[in-house]
Amino acid sequence: MSDLESGLYTIKCKLRDAPVGRHPVEDRTFNPKPVYALGEGNESPQWLVEKCEDGYILTNKGGRAAAIDGALFAILSEEENADKWVIEAQRHQGENLYTVKTKEGLGWAQVSEVGSEPDSFIIAVKELAVRESLPVQYLPNSLFEFSPVALAEGAGASETTPVVDIQE
Repeated sequence: MSDLESGLYTIKCKLRDAPVGRHPVEDRTFNPKPVYALGEGNESPQWLVEKCEDGYILTNKGGRAAAIDGALFAILSEEENADKWVIEAQRHQGENLYTVKTKEGLGWAQVSEVGSEPDSFIIAVKELAVRESLPVQYLPNSLFEFSPVALAEGAGASETTPVVDIQE
């Protein structure tokens, strides 16, 4: 498991330096909401990253991340189970870069398919393509930058959110 601590983060896909999250405009139902690599002009949504014994729970705008039919969604209903994710640091490919995978080894990957909104790209949950090397090199569409959210507006770059104490 990764050394990523619990707290608030923004997540960007390395492929287009695109912020990852739910689209700012979505229906008002409690159906699962798609998670996208958002286009230019969209702010980076905040994610709550909760480190657990057996993985991480990732939450964006109240919805917990889950793989549904090969794509990444945010589940709003408490009755539905969110996935626990394996987040692995890929330090050899850059600072704060990670892969995000299911326990079965399927990972997040931005695909070229446009989402339901024209300024968004689908995040698939699929087998990740790699470059055969030691260490393994992941393609940019499978690398995600996790950046801690600053404490307050105007806070220095070195000041980040404190670790969140998650009660079981």
